[in-house]
Amino acid sequence: MAAEQDIKDRKKGIEVIGPKTYFFISFLIWSIVFVPLSMGVFFMLEVFPKFTDLGNQYSVVIGLFVGLIVSAVVGYIYSTRASKVSQ
Repeated sequence: MAAEQDIKDRKKGIEVIGPKTYFFISFLIWSIVFVPLSMGVFFMLEVFPKFTDLGNQYSVVIGLFVGLIVSAVVGYIYSTRASKVSQ
């Protein structure tokens, strides 16, 4: 009986999770991976002092923003694929 209800719901086009929720979940999961990784890489390679006279602590900030941008892009890609699979 439950399987028949699931089939009827799919035919009606009722979604359990919306596309914004898919994006938010995948963005959060990938940011757990990419943000610390990019912050560490930028800090260890001392990226910011090579281009400016400021300290290495700004490399961490640049790594944070780069990690968030990469997480948003990868999260968008994964969320579009997840929403296509669920349809």
